[in-house]
Formats: sequence, C-alpha cells, structure tokens
Amino acid sequence: MIALVLLANPQNRRATLFAQACERAKVSAPAVVSWQEFLADERALERALDKYATSKSTVYLRIESPGELFEVDRAMLARGAQIEEPDTRIRPGYVAARDAARLAPDRGRILFPRQWYRGFVDALRAIERLLAERPWVHVLARPSSIITLFDKEATHAQLDRSEILQAELIRDVHTVEALESALRALEWPAVFVKLRHGSSASGVVALRWTRESIRATTSVSLFQTLDETRLYNSLRIQRYVDERDVRVILSWILSEGAVVERWLPKATYDGDNFDLRVVTIAGKVAHTVVRVGRSPMTNLHLGNRRGDWQRVQTRMSEPQQRALTDVVESVAKSFADCHMLGVDVALDPRLNAPTILEANAFGDLLPGVLVDGRDSYESQVIALSLLSNAL
Repeated sequence: MIALVLLANPQNRRATLFAQACERAKVSAPAVVSWQEFLADERALERALDKYATSKSTVYLRIESPGELFEVDRAMLARGAQIEEPDTRIRPGYVAARDAARLAPDRGRILFPRQWYRGFVDALRAIERLLAERPWVHVLARPSSIITLFDKEATHAQLDRSEILQAELIRDVHTVEALESALRALEWPAVFVKLRHGSSASGVVALRWTRESIRATTSVSLFQTLDETRLYNSLRIQRYVDERDVRVILSWILSEGAVVERWLPKATYDGDNFDLRVVTIAGKVAHTVVRVGRSPMTNLHLGNRRGDWQRVQTRMSEPQQRALTDVVESVAKSFADCHMLGVDVALDPRLNAPTILEANAFGDLLPGVLVDGRDSYESQVIALSLLSNAL
C-alpha cells in the first residue's frame, strides 16, 4: 500500500491529472497541500505528512511545480526579497516584500525571475529540513535536485561532470557587450540566450548576430516606455531585427542571469526541425514526444506540433536508438534521487549525436501521450506501487 502527499497548486491541471492517474491505478487519492497554504504556513505540509507517521503504508511526497498561479508567484517573490542575491556580478530586478504582496496581475509579464528563484530555493530548503526530521517519508524528487534542475548553468555543470554530451555554453556573460565580444571571439553566428531560471521557453531568445545583421526570434514580447521596460511571454513567436530592440531584450535577460547556448543544427521532420522531450521514470526511458516547429523553439504551447515518435524510430538504426536511450538514462542516473525527469534532446540532421538541451524537474505534463495505454502520471504511480512492494 502506498500513501501520497502532493504539494501543488490544486486548481492546476497537473494536480488534476495526477489525481486521475491515481484513481485509474486504484491508488488512494493524494492528500493535497497547496503551495499557497505552505508558503503562508509551513506546518500545513508537516500536518499532512504526520498523519501517516504510524501508517503501514509507504509514504511518498510529490513536489509539483508552483507555477501558473499569480498568488503563489507573489508569495515566492516576497520570500525571495528576504534572501540576499548571492552573485554580485548580476544586477537583477527587485521588488520589496511588501510591494510584492500588492502586485497586481499583469498577464504574461515576466516578473523578477531571479528573485522568484531565490524564494523558491528558500522554500525547497525548508522542505528539505522538514524531511530530515521525517525519515519515513520518501520524496519523489529531492529538493536539492529540484534546486539544481531549476538552474540551467548548475544542471549543465552536473551533467558535464558525468561527461554527458550537451550543447556548449558560454559562461559568465552578464551584459550585451560581453555577449557580443564572446560571439565574435568564438565565431558563433547563432546562439540561444535563456533565462538561467526560466521554464517553458520564458525569456528565451534564438539569436543570429553577425557583423552585417542581427535577428532575434523569441517568445518574448517587448513593451517599452520612457520610464520602464517590460517583457511578456507570448504564445506567438516574435521576430526582432532592430538592433536597439534586440539589445534592450538581451540586456534585460542577461541582467537577470542567463545562459548562452550554442545553436545546434537539428534533425528535420517534414522539412521542419524537431527535438524530443523524453520522460524517464525510475531511471528508465518511459514516454517520448517529438516536438516539431518551424521556429527555433519547439515548445508545443508555442503553436508547434507533435510528430509521430514511431515514424522517427523507423528512420533510426538500432545503434542510433541505443545511443539516444543511453544518453537520456545517463541524465536520469545523474539525478538518481528524482523518480521522474523530463529531458530535452536534439539529434543532428543524420539522427546521430543525441545532445542534451535541458533537464526538467517538472517535465512530465504530456497529456494524451500513452505507453501501454498509460499516460506519464499513471506510469509513475504504477512504478511507485511496484517500488513500495520491494521496500
């Protein structure tokens, strides 16, 4: 028997789909603690876990993404305001805790991502302390690993230590001038500039910059007045060729902390480029989605489409498929204390050289992607049931 406690935004479809998966797997519905409740009173999670202190069930805590709820974002920003910025080279935006609590919703606006991350880290460390006092609770992803996975540079460094093939990074770039100088020195005509603590393509710019021209393809929409600059997430891909606009966007992103990633040529699907989101469960490849896009960004919520994974597999030799599985499962091994990972992988135009683009702590939202009739959530619950029987 297993018992599940879920820290999540209850109104989010992630929580709903996970609860439905538990029902299909004939597992008791998870006890849900909302992020909003936890951030207001950490004892809410303690109480939920302590109900199982003498239970004969195996108790699991699943930490779900706190995103997509503005009230939680405000609370995370207020928490982050109380934590000192650790990197003096970065000059991110800042909002005082009292002002964060009064922020009005501004749909799509990218609000102080570096400060939000500081608040998130502090919350996860509080959970880590709570778990240290409750050794009978099994957590499905260690808070320390989630902290790393929400930091693209730290994730890259951890995978690099495991000698896993990844897209190359330019490090320690905090200004547009430094970026321009680095690109010229390396003779890289094209890169991705990504918020170090962003997700879902938030604050991502695909940049082609030569001595003759500049072009930025991005999910970012720029709003600028004499008094302020605002960036918004857009579901429509934006293209900027005015160097002044591009510099404003890049300056804002770099000031919040960013990674600069070499732009790799990708395999194609019906003439469009594609990459893969691969979900691992208990260290093994489980679910795969082909993300096909005409723009450099393949995220499905940006109007891109799913390709047929079986069709891609028929184009790959057995050694190519084995190489893909090996590199993804090497990532899972590097984060062995995460029951689930979402891993983004690019293949070169010949379907060789599987290269890791990103690893995601909350990368399992793949509605409708079934393996043996199960979605990624149900597969995870079934795996937990088998694991609890072995404990």
